[in-house]
Amino acid sequence: MDEDRRPFWDVAMWTDEDERETERKRQEQRELIIRLNCELPSPRFPGPTPTIMKH
Repeated sequence: MDEDRRPFWDVAMWTDEDERETERKRQEQRELIIRLNCELPSPRFPGPTPTIMKH
């Protein structure tokens, strides 16, 4: 709970860093999901699988 007692410039720096890290993770997550969706038919939609065009 001492995080709030950091000087504001320190907090600003950390926030910037965290946002970049979060964005990077989100991007990786997106790419992973896209790859999985391309390789595997989704178990959530049983039945005939739609053809996925590979780009």
